[in-house]
This record gives sequence, structure tokens and C-alpha cells, in this order.
Amino acid sequence: MVKSSRRTFVRQAAMISAVCCAGKLAVFASCGTARPAAATFTEDDQGLYVPLAAVEGKSTLTVRSRRFDEPLLLTRNSSGDWVAIRLHCPHKGCTVVQREDKLVCPCHGSQFSATGELLKGPARQSLTTFPVSATDKQLVIRF
Repeated sequence: MVKSSRRTFVRQAAMISAVCCAGKLAVFASCGTARPAAATFTEDDQGLYVPLAAVEGKSTLTVRSRRFDEPLLLTRNSSGDWVAIRLHCPHKGCTVVQREDKLVCPCHGSQFSATGELLKGPARQSLTTFPVSATDKQLVIRF
């Protein structure tokens, strides 16, 4: 074991503290910068409510519901209507990810269409989807 002097120890501790504090100050400084407000999603026993402003100009949007561990993907189907897809692979429960124009299970390779239909196993069924209705202000995902 290498012994160091008290002076060396204090210098090293001061340098480590300075580096740590500088990093924390940078994080806190970034908290104060002005950012646009994130869209607020609300949820009740009936469903999840997504403001239209959150999907404006987008063809997909990932949202979280307190009902599920994995997110939901809001996407448009071929007729232009919104559909909500639970990104939970029915094979072994892994979270499905979006890859190009399909949804893929990173655990075992199941593939699903952009609207959740099963394309390739080992999964034996499509992803769970939920109906989505639109009002003049929001999309409503019904559970």
C-alpha cells in the first residue's frame, strides 16, 4: 500500500470535489434555461388524453401510461386514423422497438407491422392495440 502525505491527500480530495461540483453546477445551470413546455398528458380509468399539439406534424408519438410498464406508440394507419399500440411483445414480454417501417422485439426477433400486426414469430399474435378517438383538442386512447 502506498502512503501519501496529508498535503497530497488534501490536494487530491480538493481536485475531486472541484470536478464533482463543476459537473453539478453545469447540470443545475441547464435546469434554468428556457425550454418549451412539454405536452401534458392526462389519464383516468377510461383512457389517456393526448393534446393535439403533441402530435401536430408527426406520424408517430411514444406516450407512457401508468397502466403499463412499457410505452404505447401512437401511429397513423393506412387510412390516416390514429391507433395506439402497446409495445409489449406477446411472446416473452420484452419491450418492442421501432425500426424503420416495422416494430421489432429485440429479445427474440419477432416482427410486427407499423400498426402492430404480426409479421414474423416466434410471437404468435399481434401487438395489443387500443382505439383512439379525436376531439377538436385531443386524442383519446381508450383502454
